[in-house]
Amino acid sequence: MQESYYSLKNQGKQPKVIGLLFYKTPWDEAPSNHFAVVLKEDAYDFVVDPTINQFYPLLPEEAIISTLDEWKALMINKEGCGKSSVVIMNIFDTPSLAKDVLAQPFDTKGRYFQSSLIKKYNVEFLKHGTNFENCLIADIDTITKKLKTLTNTLNKYSETGDPERFRAIKSLHTETKGDLDKLMALKSHFSIFSPDEIKVTHSIKSGFKKQILKYSVPTKDIKALRSTGDARGIISTFSGKSYIKIQKNAWVNVEQSEDSSFWITFQGQKKLLMRFDEMKEKWFFPALAAKA
Repeated sequence: MQESYYSLKNQGKQPKVIGLLFYKTPWDEAPSNHFAVVLKEDAYDFVVDPTINQFYPLLPEEAIISTLDEWKALMINKEGCGKSSVVIMNIFDTPSLAKDVLAQPFDTKGRYFQSSLIKKYNVEFLKHGTNFENCLIADIDTITKKLKTLTNTLNKYSETGDPERFRAIKSLHTETKGDLDKLMALKSHFSIFSPDEIKVTHSIKSGFKKQILKYSVPTKDIKALRSTGDARGIISTFSGKSYIKIQKNAWVNVEQSEDSSFWITFQGQKKLLMRFDEMKEKWFFPALAAKA
């Protein structure tokens, strides 16, 4: 990679270095790395990757040069890069800078969000699955709780009472706050919502809520969400399910059938037919109304 970079540099070109991190899953503690050279010529980005044959040994020799889009496609489809993999790309000005950040990926503390790579706009995620969003929300929850505990502990110490202990806790507090800021930047960048951000729906009357509560699941079962909900109170998860939040810690799974009807489902079975009244902006449950 360095030889290609400096060869182009000596020709008066302005090459840059692409650095990749490959995580088998979002929880991968030892991501692998890869480097290549990228060059803009005539409004096109070309990649020079002298070691691409380690991933694709049958490619012809001329395949070391490709367009950036072609190269990205090869990287996210290489052997070992599965549906749960996370592939992060960044572009650096020099080989030394790229290697300083990526040469020892285990120094990134074993999480995709912990590296100095993670800034809001200069990192491109070439690939990630739904585990990524779910892991992100779970980690935000964990680190938020950790930060709250550290804040409370820090308030119990004074710098004059035990300076060494105070500085140690303050350092850990600062580091944890930095981790949370990186996570929140990623959350915003990908427009991911957590269950705690969702308001309890007003589209189901309280009497119906009490009757359907037995079909609900707790908040801990709800993962990353795509939005805060539509006019009917339906929120979709990244894993493809849809829910309505009926209480602070109660959600019902809603499915739309082929005939466009909606059902509350529980433990994989359809339980209650539901219809939305556009005029009243309320859900109606024929079976429950018949019993009333």
